[in-house]
Amino acid sequence: MIKIAPVDRIHRDLYDKLLPRYKEIYSAEAGGFREGKYSKLAEKAICDITGRKYALLTTSGTSSIMIGCIALGLKPHDEVIVINMSAAGTVQPIKVMGAIPVYSDIDKAGQQDFSNIKELITDKTKFIIATGLYGDTYDHDAIKDLGLPILNDAAQSLTAKYKGIESAKLGDISCLSFGQNKTASMFGTYGAVLTDDDKLYEEMRYIRRCGENFERGGPEIGVAGVSRLGVNAQPHEDKSVQVLCALEHMPLWQEKRKKVHQYYYDNLKDCGIEFRPRPSYSETNYHKFAIFVDNSLEFADKLKQDGIESQPHYTQSFAKIPVLANNQDREGFPGTHHYNCHSISIPATPWMTDNEIDHVVSSIKKHILSDQWRQMP
Repeated sequence: MIKIAPVDRIHRDLYDKLLPRYKEIYSAEAGGFREGKYSKLAEKAICDITGRKYALLTTSGTSSIMIGCIALGLKPHDEVIVINMSAAGTVQPIKVMGAIPVYSDIDKAGQQDFSNIKELITDKTKFIIATGLYGDTYDHDAIKDLGLPILNDAAQSLTAKYKGIESAKLGDISCLSFGQNKTASMFGTYGAVLTDDDKLYEEMRYIRRCGENFERGGPEIGVAGVSRLGVNAQPHEDKSVQVLCALEHMPLWQEKRKKVHQYYYDNLKDCGIEFRPRPSYSETNYHKFAIFVDNSLEFADKLKQDGIESQPHYTQSFAKIPVLANNQDREGFPGTHHYNCHSISIPATPWMTDNEIDHVVSSIKKHILSDQWRQMP
């Protein structure tokens, strides 16, 4: 099976750097398992890549968004403008905190549609969560002058550029996600929360420690050191090492991703496939290669029969999910509907062999041409 994110091949790339660092972490001389040497090195690497002043590793992209929501003062019954189609972790923190998500649709490029953003803003709007999908960025200029804080969900857009600016540099706070299928590939999931603001950094530093100020009073004196609400999202050294190794290896992976994407464009353009368009303001990081077909779930089954894993994503609209819905019109998201039904991401990873890439191309051509699959208008 040609995998979207083959764990064994990721491990093969990272093994030589992981092993000696693991030995150091698990040695008797190790200084501690939380927020240690490798957590700091990974955070510095993130700052170097993004240009941010501060970076804090967390246990997941979702916990990063939660930390950002707490730091921005989200309260029950506040409203947050958020994308209607993404990973559920983008919107879950809003609902968990008792606030109300106000959904914005996606456009033809699969990016958050801000064309009606002013219609969504009320006196209850606390901030905007702006999300970049498929390896591109959101349109920052469309929302930067609205007078609202911006929490940038950059889980899929690390190293993408917005008009030449690093994606994760945008917004009052930006959140990253690391995992098998991300540009900085590792095992399981991890995250980071970034800012340039001194006050927000101090808030988030304590929030990720369950609200404890270790400098004033650590765990040895119990609740005396708790100064604010928070979550348990402190980084661990073994996962921090994985993040650091992935960031170090990422430039090589990115070069291969770019070549695979270009090969697909060159070799699939003449068989009637509609590619996901890229927004003009964004320079992609090649996170996903998405095409449109008549029925994404059925097409995924066709590819699976040929030994190819694919991702018909995302297949849900947040506005239609009972636990995430609000009082908005559940049918008023045509962009989401189009992607739910017709978008599919094919393997386009740095671990593919030339034969595997050719097999994907041949399989898609076979089903598009011979089986008379058609692109949607």
